[in-house]
Amino acid sequence: MKHDFNIKLIDYLEALIEERHVSNAAMRVGINQPAMSLALKRLREILNDPIFVKTDNGYIATAAAIEVLEELRTARNVINRSLHNRQIFSADDADMDFVVAASESIAVYFLPRVVERVASINPNIRIKCQHLDLATIKSHLEDGRVDLMLSYAHDVPQALRHSPLAKDTVVGVKSRSNSDIDGRATMDQYLAHGHVYHEILPNRGSSIEVEIDRYLLMNGLSRRKACTVCSTPATVATVGHTRLIAAMPKTVALLLADSMHIETFRLPFELARISIGMYWHERSHGLGSHRWMRQILKEVADLVYPP
Repeated sequence: MKHDFNIKLIDYLEALIEERHVSNAAMRVGINQPAMSLALKRLREILNDPIFVKTDNGYIATAAAIEVLEELRTARNVINRSLHNRQIFSADDADMDFVVAASESIAVYFLPRVVERVASINPNIRIKCQHLDLATIKSHLEDGRVDLMLSYAHDVPQALRHSPLAKDTVVGVKSRSNSDIDGRATMDQYLAHGHVYHEILPNRGSSIEVEIDRYLLMNGLSRRKACTVCSTPATVATVGHTRLIAAMPKTVALLLADSMHIETFRLPFELARISIGMYWHERSHGLGSHRWMRQILKEVADLVYPP
């Protein structure tokens, strides 16, 4: 016969055996005497044991009941410890990998600072960064292959939990040897130059490219996409060695400016600041380690991104 076993029955059995009196046991665990009597009846059915036998000195627990109680206490401790560990995460003692799928610009600018912060707390917590593929990220978050997504994405999968981290400004970038643009480009200058276009998938531009295309289309304008690349480093390298221009997050442009011989300029139109967010699946939401990492990401973002 199958029985539903409530973990509270362990507490009831413990009280009954130690108190050896139904009313006292009921008072100890905070229920009434009829409820404890019903619990005793259920325990007898589940364990197929009388629980108590009568002796000259009153009722005492059977040997089988005492043996089962010890096993159930162990099980209760395991359950409580597991629930506690799920909520409470000790970073000092952890040894784990945390897999992050990140947009490339975020991986270039933000993640190194996160790695530095985490390593200063515990070098045995390892950040593993993966290329962000929006076509598969939802399933990878669902099955645990990826713990968290960091993205500028304007069309992230639905049904993911998310939290904003920071905002960044979009700027134009050009080679330092390109003197045609100074400070802020005019619209004529902007459209006269060839553009390096960053695609994250075939025929799918990055979030920034999509916003620029949308603005130009709404105003009956178009630009010449002279070169299409698939990465931020390729964008910067191409700009640095040609007279082509591009657009990217300001933080990334300033980070790479000296080494890649580029400089920033203001676009001839205003774009809303791009939002950087973190996204995760419901299955990971309550994990103590996951909550800890999300807090670290927020703290680092507050430090390294301009307000």
